Amino acid sequence: MDEAIRHPSEGHRFVPPLSSTERIPGAKTVQLLLTWAAALALSALLVWCGRHWPLPLLEQSWALRRPELPFQIAVAVVLLPPLLLGLLLQWGLLRHPAAPAAHPDRGESSD
Repeated sequence: MDEAIRHPSEGHRFVPPLSSTERIPGAKTVQLLLTWAAALALSALLVWCGRHWPLPLLEQSWALRRPELPFQIAVAVVLLPPLLLGLLLQWGLLRHPAAPAAHPDRGESSD
């Protein structure tokens, strides 16, 4: 009478489904190449814009009025994005989704 009822899932380990990048061989390489191509395209766009800008940055009227401002903008553009990303990672806001918890009904009786 004291024989425990065994659940069908008892003794089986939960294996989460593969993510989309793990299902296709070479998907991570393709993802990396797409990211690299997007960064290269953005860089090319910035170079094109820089060549077609009417006046160089330091010759703009606002830059002539406040000569320290272009340097401050350049420092902010270079330093702020990595600092913000570091803070987000430190605070744990950018993490991979947690692995699914074990199935709540693992064959243990609630009695």
